[in-house]
Amino acid sequence: KLGISVLMYPEAGYSLDGRTTTLPRGLGYLAKKLNVPVIMIETDGAFQYQPLYNCLKKRKVQVKAKARVLFTPEEAKEMKVADLDRIIDDAFSFDSLRSQQEQGIRITEPDRCEGLERVLYKCAACGSETAMSSSGARLYCKDCGAAWTLSETGALVPEGDTKGFTHVPDWFEYQRSEVMGEITDGSYSFDEAVEIYALKDYRGLYHIGEGRLTHGRE
Repeated sequence: KLGISVLMYPEAGYSLDGRTTTLPRGLGYLAKKLNVPVIMIETDGAFQYQPLYNCLKKRKVQVKAKARVLFTPEEAKEMKVADLDRIIDDAFSFDSLRSQQEQGIRITEPDRCEGLERVLYKCAACGSETAMSSSGARLYCKDCGAAWTLSETGALVPEGDTKGFTHVPDWFEYQRSEVMGEITDGSYSFDEAVEIYALKDYRGLYHIGEGRLTHGRE
């Protein structure tokens, strides 16, 4: 109604492993309803430049962006909502680490692996969920000694006799499948002490006290 463009970040979150985060349903319906061209502005190199696991440390990587029309109002009018959703999903499909390897982009910072245990928390060699750690360019398990080096091009290189994954998203998916298996067989549980804060107003977070966070089938 105001005759201005609408800019949306529909994924609304940082990617943990450099891949697509879940998009909400209804984007296709919204595009059809607004009756305007839908333009995708896609960045390339943003994950390598400042990954969440690395505490958002900036690296010396060029970040580029390109814009393209996903569909015109006329095309949206002719298509079903499901087809529009599929086009949007395809446009948002990416694997930053795979692209990094294919393009030969090198991350030479010596601390490029630090914090990766926040994403890859379960040892792929022994299965421990509390012993993964990192230092510099290395990811390792304090329980069994298995270790991997994160190469400059974003691949995991096993050290010595270590078995496991060479691609971070593959390891991440393995962890998700493990959790799903535990939920299915009824063994999934989580119980940890936590500090509780509340966002009461615009001034900030307020500390309430200590508590416990428990997860189960319920």
